[in-house]
Amino acid sequence: MTNIVAFKTDKIYELEMVKDALKEAGIPFFIREDTMVGLHLPIPIAPVPVPGVSFLVLVPEIAFEESRALIKTLPVEETEADPVRRFNPPKEGKQLFKMEGRHYAVIIFLIFVFFISRLFSH
Repeated sequence: MTNIVAFKTDKIYELEMVKDALKEAGIPFFIREDTMVGLHLPIPIAPVPVPGVSFLVLVPEIAFEESRALIKTLPVEETEADPVRRFNPPKEGKQLFKMEGRHYAVIIFLIFVFFISRLFSH
């Protein structure tokens, strides 16, 4: 029997709503974590939402249509991509990151030059 992803989210409260609804409807399911690097792991006892991790609700192929119809009635939003890939800061934020990066690069370079000069001055 083939299992199909019926729901994907990165929010634990939405995962719990879907789990409860499927359980009440008597639809068999299981849950696993989907990581940014493509690993599919069994869900831990206490799942933690971190960037790059999504939660998948899988159902048997024969129960897919019924589960999707049930999930559509719930106030949940499906995740298309994980939060890391969805992250898109505003233009001002990107400029700030670039500016801070330049500052750090200059500071590191100056520290490097200082230590090299001290090394060869003795």
